[in-house]
Amino acid sequence: MIWVVGAGGIGAGIAARLVGADKSVTVFDNWAEHVDRIGRHGLTLEHPGGVLHTRPAAIQLSDPAAVAAAPAPDLVLLAVKSDRTRDTLLQLVDRLPPRCPVVSLQNGLNEPVIAEVVGASRTVGAVVRFDGALLGPGRVAQQRSDGDLVIGAVDGATAGVVPGIADRLRAALPVVVSADIWVELWSKLTRNCLLNPVSTLVGLGLGRMAAVPAVRTVCLRAGLEVVAVARATGVATEPAIMYGPDVERLLVGDPEAVRDFHAAFERTYARFPDLKPSMLQDAEKGRSVEVRWLNGAVVEAGARAGIAAPVNLALTERVEELVRGVRTPGVHNLEGLA
Repeated sequence: MIWVVGAGGIGAGIAARLVGADKSVTVFDNWAEHVDRIGRHGLTLEHPGGVLHTRPAAIQLSDPAAVAAAPAPDLVLLAVKSDRTRDTLLQLVDRLPPRCPVVSLQNGLNEPVIAEVVGASRTVGAVVRFDGALLGPGRVAQQRSDGDLVIGAVDGATAGVVPGIADRLRAALPVVVSADIWVELWSKLTRNCLLNPVSTLVGLGLGRMAAVPAVRTVCLRAGLEVVAVARATGVATEPAIMYGPDVERLLVGDPEAVRDFHAAFERTYARFPDLKPSMLQDAEKGRSVEVRWLNGAVVEAGARAGIAAPVNLALTERVEELVRGVRTPGVHNLEGLA
């Protein structure tokens, strides 16, 4: 039995694919209407290859009796928002068998928090390299046909269980096993920090925002700050994480490398003009956003390592102002950062 905890765009999409591959899945979420719809009518995934209608079990996280009665899992896929990681795991940990691994499908660096609750020997890191968006109760969509899931051990204690997890999940989606998941996690954090808050502030999908030169400049600066902080913590991000150009040349402001970044960034997202990152989706729907656990986490890690991250700090503060209603979406929100 696989528990998918958190049935947002990513969690619900993976749950549907797993059920479609004949895996036993129970979905947990706090949105009562969503859970009820899945329980009564099933979970539908709309993707480039067609429509997949599935019938996983669905349980509301706020119903202790239902959670207690759920069949115990042998694998947990955690897909809740980062601000809910600790509380959600504390609610469920007594239901998890002693060796049941927990795989984080979340944005940010949640693995240390997971390890504090369930133990490092049961914590598996992951990077989701595809999209997902809820269309409504019981309905989820994916726009991209490419992408995969990268998983890896956060330390040596979990190395032995990762291949088995990968084999189970490959029945439903492409899975890559990483020899160093921290490189993958910090690389994904780099992309998240340069895409999510900027898209949210300007209120545009990826392709449309990538066509604006000032936006590209802010994205470049935010991303390079994350790379610098990662290095200060002992992690080297993927060489091509800044869309191909050499990171060393970008860090010293080489004009040719900067031009190459702008061209590659715009080209990468031109096919997806209205694809919205999760933070923009959340802001538009009035939900909490994860900027404090993405860009804010970079600022905090940088402070501990003696590395300033002023662009990420400004993005964190401005997104939070936007959510509070102090700001309205638009390119004007990037003033002073480009």
